Amino acid sequence: MCKCTAYHHLWQHDAETVVAIMYGEWCKLIKKQLPTKQDGYAIDYIGTDGANYRFIFYQLTIDTDVLISQFKKNAEGNWQSIRIDPYQCLDNKA
Repeated sequence: MCKCTAYHHLWQHDAETVVAIMYGEWCKLIKKQLPTKQDGYAIDYIGTDGANYRFIFYQLTIDTDVLISQFKKNAEGNWQSIRIDPYQCLDNKA
């Protein structure tokens, strides 16, 4: 029996694709994505503003990645919790 999501292979279920589309295409925030770390499933990137960002995902047993937190590195080099709503980026384009 398949432990798949109802709509298997949608881009919304893949962490790297979510970051590329929602934060890269919609919000124009990604200058360079760094290699994905499977330890806790972290996706790091350098923003168009020059800052370092980190998105943490949790992978469900049904192969669905869920975004659980977002961080931006502050001037002291510490990760600070942030909240970027990519849907607002779409609203601002309208």
